[in-house]
Parts: sequence; C-alpha cells; structure tokens
Amino acid sequence: MRGFLVISLSAALVCLGGLDVTTADTKCLQRGGKCQYTFNYCTGAFWSGYCYGASNRRCCIPGSKSGDSSCIKKGGHCMDDRTNSCDGNYQSGYCSGNSHRRCCIEGSGGGRNSGGSGGFSVECMNCICEIEGCSRNLGKCRDDKGSDSCGPFQIKSPYYTDCYKPGSDWRSCTKQMGCSKICVVAYMRRYGNRCARMAGRSQATCQDFARVHNGGPKGCFRTSTLDYWKKILSCCVRVGGC
Repeated sequence: MRGFLVISLSAALVCLGGLDVTTADTKCLQRGGKCQYTFNYCTGAFWSGYCYGASNRRCCIPGSKSGDSSCIKKGGHCMDDRTNSCDGNYQSGYCSGNSHRRCCIEGSGGGRNSGGSGGFSVECMNCICEIEGCSRNLGKCRDDKGSDSCGPFQIKSPYYTDCYKPGSDWRSCTKQMGCSKICVVAYMRRYGNRCARMAGRSQATCQDFARVHNGGPKGCFRTSTLDYWKKILSCCVRVGGC
C-alpha cells in the first residue's frame, strides 16, 4: 500500500485528474516563470496564485523582486530599460529599484489560446515542438552547423541566454519540457512582436514566431526560414489553425 501511495503521488504531480500540469501553470509560464516548490532555490522571487497544486508550489520569476507585484499582476516583467528592449511599452511606477527598472507590458491578443502571450498560441508552440522533435529529443543534443541544439525545441545556448535563462542552466533546462516551454514563450515575447512592428503590423502571427524560432531575432525577414515555416504551416492546417 505504501508503494502504491508513492506511485500515486508521483503521478499526481504529472497529471491531476487528466490535467496537464504545464497547461495548468500557464499563468506562470506567461510571466516568464517556472512553477516549483518554495524549498527549491529561486533566482528571483516566488509569486502566489500562478501555479497549480499545493500552497508552497509557487511561480519563480527569474530576476523579479518582492516589490514588483504591481507589474507582475499587470502581466509584465521588470527590467532595466537601458540594457533591455521591450516588445511593447515600458511603464514607470510598478517596479522596485532605481528609476531605470521599469515594467515592460508586451503585446497581447491574437491567435487561438494565446493567453496573453503576444499572439503566440498553444497550437503554434505545439507545432514548433513537433517539427523540432518534441519529446523524442528530451535530454538530447545534436550538432547543428558547429553548435549544439538541445531538447524538445532544439534550443541553442544563445537562444537560452535571450530567453532570460530559466532553470539552472541551458542543458539542464532543455532536458525538461516545462523549462523548455518557459524559454520558448519568453523568447517569443521578446522578439515575435518586434517582427510585426518592423513590418508595420499590429500583431505577430505564427509565421513570425516560427521563423524567429528557426532564424533568430530577425528570422522573420530571412528567406532561409521560409521552408521551415512551410513545415509549421502544414502542422497548423492539420490541427485546425494556429
């Protein structure tokens, strides 16, 4: 019986009543955070109300501080406006620290099930995951033009740096589906809407996000990413749209 309880509790952490924990933790993921128990180290501050499960399972948002609650509640994240670009608008008065530490409120709305992630829909993310190998590549890296691409989304080290380095390190993060998704969502929030603005559009599309994922911050303007987008588009059509 004791062994059964251990197995049941472990299973509950992965799937509670058929609920995907990663999906249940969407509010945390959208804020660039990771749900974890408070007895684990957090590189920023813990926030309540964004994670599924026990009261001590909270959202760890890297780089955040306890005085950032007003910004977090608005769906933004605090950062230094001198060294970081904001794919949206900076707003003052919502972050702790000096006057240059401001709240970046990024674009919202758009695709199906975007959940406020600047139009980056769950369907679009799932199709990118599928094309990159998804769960088949968990814990695996492959050589890609002289550098390693790792995990379910084939994330490279510079990509990991640009997604604000969730988790403990690049290789460890890409061994976990949850951490990999946190990285991808943060990367898309950072660069996806920039493509739309540079093209004179108010909203980024799955094509923008897919080509940025494949070709970097300016990938949406590189012809070399068009074939990759065709693969994503085929998946999007199959699932009913992205």
